Amino acid sequence: MIIIVGSSPPHKNDVPSLQQVVRSWHARGGIVSTIDVSALLHEEHERRINRWLYGEEPKQISPLPEFYQEVKQSFAALARDGGGDTVALGTDTGLARHILVLAFGPQWQAEIGKATRGM
Repeated sequence: MIIIVGSSPPHKNDVPSLQQVVRSWHARGGIVSTIDVSALLHEEHERRINRWLYGEEPKQISPLPEFYQEVKQSFAALARDGGGDTVALGTDTGLARHILVLAFGPQWQAEIGKATRGM
């Protein structure tokens, strides 16, 4: 199991070789899943900027910019090629719970939820 966590899409020149590695890993029985943190980073950035400029929390977070849309698309493609899943992290989501589900598989989601309750 490989889990990729990141906030930027791969460099365009690296995409073909990265796809080859992911597909090869999957062909040998491996799984590649991804964790997309772009929404979390975007929201955090907007909150910091708004507090710095205006001294208060923003009333609304803007839609994801194009750059973060690219992150989502590239991570989804990697997970698809790797036979895995993509998880988008939000502020209310437990990272440990998601990693366990990615590592053990969605069939264990209920049991992992019970085991990690209160984390």
